[in-house]
Amino acid sequence: MAGLTARSLLPALIIAGFSFGLLRSCAAESTETETPHLDWAEADCETPGAANQFVGKSQSELMAMLGPAENNHRFRLEEGINEFTIELLNIYPMPENGWREILEQTWAADHCTLTVWSSHEDGVMRSVDSLAYPEGVEF
Repeated sequence: MAGLTARSLLPALIIAGFSFGLLRSCAAESTETETPHLDWAEADCETPGAANQFVGKSQSELMAMLGPAENNHRFRLEEGINEFTIELLNIYPMPENGWREILEQTWAADHCTLTVWSSHEDGVMRSVDSLAYPEGVEF
């Protein structure tokens, strides 16, 4: 190490500093894109209504937008229709869609609950309907 001077180390330090800055910048971008968006919960949630910004999304897109769901429930359409899920029949009429598997996912934040229903579309599980509603509402 006898021949090392500040001047000889300068290029390596510049590259190391640039690399460190680039890594910090990438980490910041990664954190920003992975943070779940709670815009749906910030809106007025007094009246149940569709949250159409989540319809047509893949499971990975929903995960990036909302984080992991608090509840995941799978059911076949012919077995799971009730007052809460009846709107799915507008998308998938019975009896020809009775076999269809539905994934019901729920998130909650700020006294508001979001439920998204997904089904396989062209080989990909995609969201087909959604509902944002006040916490504790009964259907």
